[in-house]
Amino acid sequence: MPELILILQTLTNVYVSLFLTRLWAGVVGADFRNPLLIAVVRYTSPILRPLRRLIPPVGRWDMALITIILALEFVLQCVIRILTLGIFSLNFKLLLIAGLESIDLALSLGLLFCIGFAALSWLVPDDPYLPAARCLNDLLAPLLRPIRRALPNTPGIDFSPMVLMLAIWILRVTFNARLYPYLWGVG
Repeated sequence: MPELILILQTLTNVYVSLFLTRLWAGVVGADFRNPLLIAVVRYTSPILRPLRRLIPPVGRWDMALITIILALEFVLQCVIRILTLGIFSLNFKLLLIAGLESIDLALSLGLLFCIGFAALSWLVPDDPYLPAARCLNDLLAPLLRPIRRALPNTPGIDFSPMVLMLAIWILRVTFNARLYPYLWGVG
């Protein structure tokens, strides 16, 4: 049974990561003509397009995307409860867990983007024709810009992705250490 839960969590998290990437790209104003973001749009559109007719965006925030992310995580939490406990219970706590899992996944995705950005900047610096580099630059530029302004200019090495990774890691660890114990009733 744990293997089935692991497979379900992995598949759901990969699909939710596509929605989170699309949400992130929309918020930061990334170029959706990038081949990687075109693929993300193609994989997420079948579910998103009908829901956008019902749920309008609020400013830069695509509420239909946020609804899908929370709904997928909520369904995953319900399925996990059914498989582990053998009962189905609908309550607010599952929705809260789904929201917290979505935030944790978004922070993990941010870490993954930072690692990819740092690795690509070391291997192929300033390659304008590499779609992955352009995509990661579009996604992370708004977060890296203030860090770059605050750090001293060091030729040859950009420390801003490492500072951003450290900040996301600290935020993620603090988030998990502070909120999850209270959610499970041990805090």
